[in-house]
Amino acid sequence: MRGRFFFLVISISGIVACPSGRDGASDSAHLVIERASPHPAHLLNAAAHARYCSRDSSLTIVAVGTDWSAVVGMRSAWPPTGAFTADSALAGIGTAAVALRSGADSVAPALVSRSGKVEIDSGAALKGRFTVQTGPDSISVILTGHFEATRRDSAGCPAP
Repeated sequence: MRGRFFFLVISISGIVACPSGRDGASDSAHLVIERASPHPAHLLNAAAHARYCSRDSSLTIVAVGTDWSAVVGMRSAWPPTGAFTADSALAGIGTAAVALRSGADSVAPALVSRSGKVEIDSGAALKGRFTVQTGPDSISVILTGHFEATRRDSAGCPAP
């Protein structure tokens, strides 16, 4: 439970800590998430906001759609590339977490990654994909997705 709360704090900071237009932000990002199992379904296909914060080495990609909202968070040096190990909370460099929440159901808990992998390609655009497993084995959901954003230089987070 502590890890899920920690990830909630990280995802909220990804939304409000570094305002748009600062600190490597990109308003031309896009995030797509699908449920691969059980019962495959398309869940989110929305514009996103990507932000890198050099103070805590975090990259967050936040999207809000009509039915779902999501955040993909990673700890990485700039520029981020390679594979990240997904868990329910960000830890050291090379870790990632994914959370997805239904806007239509205020009672159901968010789907928060517990294992999986996030990969980021090298190149001019910030592009990547992920496969994560959420929940305990008895009610496990597998999410897949991809994201793309214009890569910008990191400038650091604004002062608190």
